[in-house]
Amino acid sequence: MHLFTRTLVVSIVLLSLGSLPLCAAQHPSISVQEPKTAVTRTNQVGSRTIRYFTFGITVRNNGTETSDNLTFVLRDPELPSNRTLGNCTLQPGASKTFTVTDYPIATPGAFYFNVSWSPTSVGFNSYNTGKASFIVGGADAKKSTPGFEGILAFIALGAALVLYRKKTT
Repeated sequence: MHLFTRTLVVSIVLLSLGSLPLCAAQHPSISVQEPKTAVTRTNQVGSRTIRYFTFGITVRNNGTETSDNLTFVLRDPELPSNRTLGNCTLQPGASKTFTVTDYPIATPGAFYFNVSWSPTSVGFNSYNTGKASFIVGGADAKKSTPGFEGILAFIALGAALVLYRKKTT
């Protein structure tokens, strides 16, 4: 094998191994799924149209330990107030859906909001505190992972190069 081909194969193997977890830590891991939304009604106030949304916000414990009693809060950057969604303790693999009805939005087009969580009665740490941001009410933005696509292209190029080298030798 040529030096370049060996280097390419070793690089691909190391990149593949680097993406694997080394050990499974035991702690809660909270995630918030993309909310399900629907416009329930609209009102015209002067020249502004106010849309009222209903949100279904699902939170999940993807970890291996039970979560603390967490409080979930909807934080709208456009408004000075926050809306408490509720609190819960989640077992590993468990999820809970919080529903918000008739939430008024005066911003035309898409808007964004945050869902944050923190413990209700115990100390803060990186496993029981967090935030997720969402864009709602506009055209669906496609989420791209160019890093992953680049790695796949690199692997395909390497495989093609190896096959080409085998055919020419």
